[in-house]
Formats: sequence, C-alpha cells, structure tokens
Amino acid sequence: MLAFLKVLPILVAIIAGGYFYHSYVVNDYERVVSELNTQIVTYKSNEEKLKLAVQQSQEALVSLEKNMKQQQEQMGKLASANAELTADRDRYLSIFKKHNLTKLAARKPGLIEKRINKGTNDVFRTVEEDSREVSNAK
Repeated sequence: MLAFLKVLPILVAIIAGGYFYHSYVVNDYERVVSELNTQIVTYKSNEEKLKLAVQQSQEALVSLEKNMKQQQEQMGKLASANAELTADRDRYLSIFKKHNLTKLAARKPGLIEKRINKGTNDVFRTVEEDSREVSNAK
C-alpha cells in the first residue's frame, strides 16, 4: 500500500499531463475544424458568385456574338453601297475624261453652265440629306 502511495503522485501527474495534452490537441483540432468550416462557407459563397459571373459572361458573349453578326451584315451592306458609289464615280469620271469640257464651255457656255449648276445643286442636296440622316441617327 505504501508503494501505491509513492506511485500515486506520479500516476496523477501522468494522468494530468495526458489530460492537458489531450485537451490541447483536441482544442487545436477543434480550432482547425472551425477554420475549415468557415473556409467551406466562404468557398461556397465564392462558388455561387462565380457561377453567377459565368452566367453573366455567357449572356454577354451571346449578346456580343449577336451584335457582331449584325455589324457584319451592316458592313456587307455598306461595302455593296460603297461598290455602287465607286462604280458611279468611275462612270462619271470616264465621262469627264471622254469630253473636253473646257473647249465645250468656251464654245457653248450656257449649255455647260446649266448642267454644271444642276449637278452641283444635286450634289449639295444629297450631302445635306446625308448630313441630316447622320445628325438624326445620333
């Protein structure tokens, strides 16, 4: 019995040390688990935000593709209109190349002056109409 009393403080010290070690380790693990749970909540929130951002990006991409197709159609229309205007310009320039207007104006000034003035008025009227369309488009 005396030997048991001598060993008892050592056993109490070992048991107390084991308890404190166990408490320290368990508290540390509980803290880590708590931090991990907090991170899980944060990551789930971020996941939802990212899913929303992906959805918005996909919608924006669809919209941009639609706008791109419309712009391509408009560019095609503008290119064909430009080709027509270029053909008209070339046709009109060929008329001026074929005729010597200086000689004709010296011989028949009234004939040339009326046509030039009419053509100038037509061009100015067209420019005014185009300018009006552009300013109204904005």
